[in-house]
Amino acid sequence: MKSTRAVALALLLLALPLRAATIVVTQFNDPSVIDGECSLREAMFAAAFNLTFDGCPAGDAGPDTVLLAAAVYPLRAPIVLGAVDPFLLLGQGRTATTIQPEPGNHGRLFELNAGADAVMQDLQLANADRWSSTSSLAGGAIRALDADLTLRKVLFYGNRASLGGGLSFATSGSAHTLRMEGCAFAFNRADESPASPGAAGGGLFLDLQAGNSSVLILDTAFIANTATGDDAIEIAGGALSAAIGGEIYVEVRRSQFLQNHGETAGSSRVVGALSATIAADSLLRLQDSVFYANDASDGLAGSTTALRVVTSGALEVDRTAFVDEDQGEDKLHVRLEATSGGWVLLRSALIANGPAFGLSVSAAPGGYVGLGHLTVSGHPTYGVLLANEGSTLLDNSILWQNGIDLSVSGPVAPVLTGDLIGIDPHFAAPGSYQLAADSPAVDSGNDLAITADRFDLVHGPRKVGLHTDRGAYERRAIFADGFDSGDVSAWPPMQL
Repeated sequence: MKSTRAVALALLLLALPLRAATIVVTQFNDPSVIDGECSLREAMFAAAFNLTFDGCPAGDAGPDTVLLAAAVYPLRAPIVLGAVDPFLLLGQGRTATTIQPEPGNHGRLFELNAGADAVMQDLQLANADRWSSTSSLAGGAIRALDADLTLRKVLFYGNRASLGGGLSFATSGSAHTLRMEGCAFAFNRADESPASPGAAGGGLFLDLQAGNSSVLILDTAFIANTATGDDAIEIAGGALSAAIGGEIYVEVRRSQFLQNHGETAGSSRVVGALSATIAADSLLRLQDSVFYANDASDGLAGSTTALRVVTSGALEVDRTAFVDEDQGEDKLHVRLEATSGGWVLLRSALIANGPAFGLSVSAAPGGYVGLGHLTVSGHPTYGVLLANEGSTLLDNSILWQNGIDLSVSGPVAPVLTGDLIGIDPHFAAPGSYQLAADSPAVDSGNDLAITADRFDLVHGPRKVGLHTDRGAYERRAIFADGFDSGDVSAWPPMQL
């Protein structure tokens, strides 16, 4: 009977909601002595370990909240946490509450190790510097290794490291999740260390090697971040660099990459904004985003201003604009490579006013590339370069006002259906890529194209009239859905 009652009591306790405490930080500085006040460091320990620390009450057996004021919180050393109770670190706004190193201390702010589970919201992480001349170090403001991390309305500003100037998120031993909503990375740096060549992810560095890990980035801006170096190893991603292992999912949605920069004084290639490698059985999905005024500064051909991806898994890019980047310079605007078994789908994209080369695509034997409803214009050497040893399809696209609109090489001919190449599409106005009423691209596309999507670049219906239009925009289309969030104010400025 005792055993039955004990089991019933245990089940009842499990069914009850876990309690959660709110711990208010009362002290702005980061003391190293007991003083009866509650500092940020002490509050986080109280929440994580459910123990009283100095003037902070103990947390409860649940996701406690550490509450910060609208103030600056200087740290004398990183706050390091592992497998502890989950917690929410809550500020008063990403320009009101700032966490940064103490004057003269240039270390990292947070280290989240195996088993940590943290949420940070409405605050700024600024001016942390984890760069070293003796080793390559990751994560200027935060380094998360085999931890779970959620960031809401967090600003990473002016941080520095070799890998991930703002944030480094890595998984190796077990699956973990990073989720970012409404965040911003601005003026962060990834600088090459003399002791370890290469720099990656001026704002964010992802090293995802544990299967079933995932990253979701929503409504996030990467602005004026930089990756620099002078060695022969590629400088990868002034804004974001991702190494994606097997069985991993990464999605970037409704985000902006503006004025990010990659630079080298050596013989390496550079990626100005986003660089990724994708292993088999993994997916990177990029949707409803904007790349604007990013640049790559070096003297080596093959550098890329906006997006470079090499995949043996899957890449999907939908409804994304790449515009006004390194105009006329000897660089690539977008570079996509499908290795054996790799799969690339690029749809409803605008690639315009960029460097010498617009879209460069290669498909290895066993690789597949599908390109649909593209508008590629304003590249002085080539608009689209297709290097085919695998399978490539280009349909319903406009290639116009490039030096040479389309160049094809390799033993396998691409399949071209419903495209308008080298023919004036009659854009509605100078600087606009919308279609005029008399455009030959209107109602002349292939309705049965296998790359077809339901929406155009700005989420109008893909077919208005008798047939689909060619190019990124559908003439006379109006918004056709709730764009996931249902909030017009959350939509990026896709119409450029």
